Amino acid sequence: MANIDKIEQKIRRIDDDLAAARAKAEEWRCKVISLEKERENAENLRIVQIVRSTEISPDMLKTILSMKKSGAESFISTAALPHVLTEKQPVTANERTNDYEETL
Repeated sequence: MANIDKIEQKIRRIDDDLAAARAKAEEWRCKVISLEKERENAENLRIVQIVRSTEISPDMLKTILSMKKSGAESFISTAALPHVLTEKQPVTANERTNDYEETL
């Protein structure tokens, strides 16, 4: 009987350790998910900051990205981009859009 009691104790101890390990694994899984979301948000912020630093209007950015996506090799030579690339003074996106529309 003593042997069976020792085995039962060992099984209970293993079950307790197993439950603790499962809880820890779930905690780490949640931590990984949280860190992945945090990293994605930081990457998105970096992208937004890069785009804003270019001072390109949302319409121009859309045009550039759609041309790039379609495989247009000469998207730099479009009528709008030289205007954007040669500006020396910062302007708002609305001012740039108005200037661009006037050149069309």
